[in-house]
Amino acid sequence: GLLSIYGDTYNTGGDFQTNGAQKGGCFYLDDTDLTVDHLQFFGNHSSFGGSVLYCEFGVVSIRNCWIRRSSTNGYGAVVYQESGTTALRNNVFIESTATIDGSVAYVQGGEIQVVNSTIDGNCSPIGTGAITRAGGDVTLVNNTIVHNNEASCTESVGSALVNADDLSPGEFRLGNNIIAFNGSESVGSNVLGAFVSLGGNLISVVDGGSGFGSNDMLGSIGLSLDPQLGARTSFGGPDVAYYPLLPCSPAIDAGLDLLLTNPPFDGPPFHDQ
Repeated sequence: GLLSIYGDTYNTGGDFQTNGAQKGGCFYLDDTDLTVDHLQFFGNHSSFGGSVLYCEFGVVSIRNCWIRRSSTNGYGAVVYQESGTTALRNNVFIESTATIDGSVAYVQGGEIQVVNSTIDGNCSPIGTGAITRAGGDVTLVNNTIVHNNEASCTESVGSALVNADDLSPGEFRLGNNIIAFNGSESVGSNVLGAFVSLGGNLISVVDGGSGFGSNDMLGSIGLSLDPQLGARTSFGGPDVAYYPLLPCSPAIDAGLDLLLTNPPFDGPPFHDQ
């Protein structure tokens, strides 16, 4: 079957609030297709994983959504991907918490794509990544990934992006992303494990991650690369946010044109700079 949910606009109250379940606080999919567009999710919870989405099997599109303060006692505060295909596009993920791992997404299998989104201020108190790959295929393109797993939220050495299984079939691909100011800006704070670079990434401290090359801009411990971001800015509705580039930002005109997926970048949150 196919379920489609469309909102007319962003609102201050939230469209899915404080829902809860063991798996899939808002949506649990098993051989069902889902499209969600222009909605807000606030304060949803899952005891095991996926407070917004637990995808056992299906084809999912979540786009133009504001997702805040999702939580789980387990894995994948917003999305737990067991199998199937999930596309997350033009979304804002902020202030979500996974006690164990994956404060935004935990990918066990299948395929997940995150495009043109802001991932900001999410936390795994005793775990690792904001997005963790334990299997399957993960692709991130044209995202801003900042201030996740900062010292105030984590008891461990938190990371923004983690490839926890580089031996099983599948890859963790990154292209045209800004990845900075995550964790303590130490080994593994931004990226941890083996990745496949599509080019155009700016990573403030790359120590702990591998697979990046000459088409990326990379800082290191003791020589961090500052992307020069402005303050988080509302765009398109309350708390729907992006980080503008300051005039001196090394990220200006630094992305690869082949990876620009939505001209003229009318957001949110990625926009023409």
